[in-house]
Amino acid sequence: MRVGFIGLGAMGLGMAQQIQAAGFDMTVYNRTAAKAEPLVAAGATLAHTPVEAASVDILITVVSDDAAEQALIAQGIADTLPKGSIHMATTTMSAKLARELTALHRAAGRYFVAAPVMGSSAMAANGRLFVLSAGDAAARAKCQRVFEVVGQRTFVLGDEPVTAFTVKLLMNFMLASSIEMLAESFAVARKAGIDVDQFLEVITGTIFAAPIFSVYGQLIATRTSQPATFTVPLGLKDVREALAAAEAVEASLPLANVVRDSLISALAQGYAEHDWSVVAKVNEKRAGLYS
Repeated sequence: MRVGFIGLGAMGLGMAQQIQAAGFDMTVYNRTAAKAEPLVAAGATLAHTPVEAASVDILITVVSDDAAEQALIAQGIADTLPKGSIHMATTTMSAKLARELTALHRAAGRYFVAAPVMGSSAMAANGRLFVLSAGDAAARAKCQRVFEVVGQRTFVLGDEPVTAFTVKLLMNFMLASSIEMLAESFAVARKAGIDVDQFLEVITGTIFAAPIFSVYGQLIATRTSQPATFTVPLGLKDVREALAAAEAVEASLPLANVVRDSLISALAQGYAEHDWSVVAKVNEKRAGLYS
């Protein structure tokens, strides 16, 4: 089976290496071609444009947002994909774009399969991501081996791709809300003179023992927000898309508005290149801990 892979960032490279190691015939593309060198050295074909990567059975796109996904479409990947082929997207995209791409591919006799993932770049490099899958059942079956090599577990969420992307947006909203909760709590603890290392030990050693609290709690306790694993603009994008998805079904996410405002404040304070856990510094400033 021929696989095209577009997007070799922190997550994409690890995923592509896992797929290649599983024996797939791969063509890869990245705007910075040098990032493809490890894959090419191991036998992958280097595409010089996105279109060159699209004459395949399964095209996997791992890009940052709607705009990047739409740019690929504008450059012609949809026109190049053969009839009966699959566009598998891991991008955390809006519900609106998910519906548009589903309709676009369906009208041309192709398939659109959602496969957003949960996990870190380290998990991607070790094939330990969690895959949220949705789309035509037969198309999903053809992607199953890819799911297995990039992830430790695949959650099948139905036949409509939009479902998987909506679940991913809601999970990112929950993640952002947890970070905001930590950020606010640590700001209060610092101002109250509580040892933040002890505070972290208490919360992660009792009822908040989940990885999210230990990982982000450590970043916040040590005031470490660079290098970023997930930047402020990306976090803000996902929270806004979660709000849009909620509004589309006439539901509300009141807490998302608080999180959005903290992320906007982080941007206003010059933290665009920082990890989204930098909202802790925003909350410390609100508490008057420093200017």
